[in-house]
Amino acid sequence: MPDAYTVALTPGALSDLDRLDRFLREKNPPAADRMLATFTTAFERLAENPFDSPILPTAQLRARTVRFGQGGYICLYRVTDQTILVARLFHAREDWHRQA
Repeated sequence: MPDAYTVALTPGALSDLDRLDRFLREKNPPAADRMLATFTTAFERLAENPFDSPILPTAQLRARTVRFGQGGYICLYRVTDQTILVARLFHAREDWHRQA
């Protein structure tokens, strides 16, 4: 197991993050800032321990809950060598299972 992992976001995950930010920013800009800070912290923690989240057998991705507010977010990712590749990001209330 490598000493340190690097977290990288796919174009899909970057698009998801932008979509989630725009949605929240329209309603509550300070909350959108807090959400982005929460994701930064979540990615740092993910780099420390990427294997503690379950694997979704249908997608061969791991799913981690990022707690925020009442619903939180879902981070779908895979670990390859020393890289954690974040594939998608969803609000927990979205129907993310079908898109994984």
